[in-house]
Amino acid sequence: MLAIQGWSLPGMRAVTSAIASAWAAWPSDPPSTPPLCTATGTQQNPAIVTDGAGGAIVTWVDCRSGACRIYAQRISADGVPQWTTDGIALGAAPTTSSQSWPAIASDGDGGAIVVWEEVPITGYRDIYAQRVSRDSELLWTATGLPVCTATRRSSLPHRCRRCGWRHHQLER
Repeated sequence: MLAIQGWSLPGMRAVTSAIASAWAAWPSDPPSTPPLCTATGTQQNPAIVTDGAGGAIVTWVDCRSGACRIYAQRISADGVPQWTTDGIALGAAPTTSSQSWPAIASDGDGGAIVVWEEVPITGYRDIYAQRVSRDSELLWTATGLPVCTATRRSSLPHRCRRCGWRHHQLER
């Protein structure tokens, strides 16, 4: 099992075959594996996808600045982080909102598409997405693309392979 800064990835077995060469190259002793993130605060709810080159892209919820945001890091086949220290933020958001439950899929070009729930001050859950290149470039808007911002509650299944969501229309 791969340990990531105190996390364990319960779904790692599902992606082991996709990154088998990277798995074999990584040290089996977690203290000698370079950490993905050493920022203060809580890092939780990781999701992982192959980068198609023997490595992986990992995304997680990161509460280093008080408000929770979605971050990502690319790992080489040797298990070494490839992007900015402590990962990159995938969607700028107002300080009055919080991001959670990232899901990730390969973009087929070495990068990834990440979707997440965002809860603004209104309390309704919106869904955003961001495409990030193999070189950590955000390919969509700085805030991420709004996928669903309806005025009712939407929720994203946090373990999805295809982007889908539930929209709860409440009658008043």
